[in-house]
Amino acid sequence: MNDGSFTVCRVPRPGVGGSMPESPTSRQLSSREVKHRKILRAAIDVFASKGYFAARMTDVAKSAEVADGTLYLYFEGKEHLLLSIFDDVLSPSPAFLRKLL
Repeated sequence: MNDGSFTVCRVPRPGVGGSMPESPTSRQLSSREVKHRKILRAAIDVFASKGYFAARMTDVAKSAEVADGTLYLYFEGKEHLLLSIFDDVLSPSPAFLRKLL
């Protein structure tokens, strides 16, 4: 697109089904981890539908069903949220790495 916006798409991780990875171990996720993943999933959906530049943190909060201020307990801002998505989605899972050994 020539308007300077781009779209975030879902990239599945090797060895893991779906767009966001499940826990690499069988342990229970803490409520903080669950909320963090819920926010990341919501951000992917919002960025994909509205585009990164048009999306607002309020849109992500609404989609994740959390208060606006809650986002800032997890992320410094929209750029940090986007980088966290890339970091989470593009980093190989420990289970996948173990298979390579």
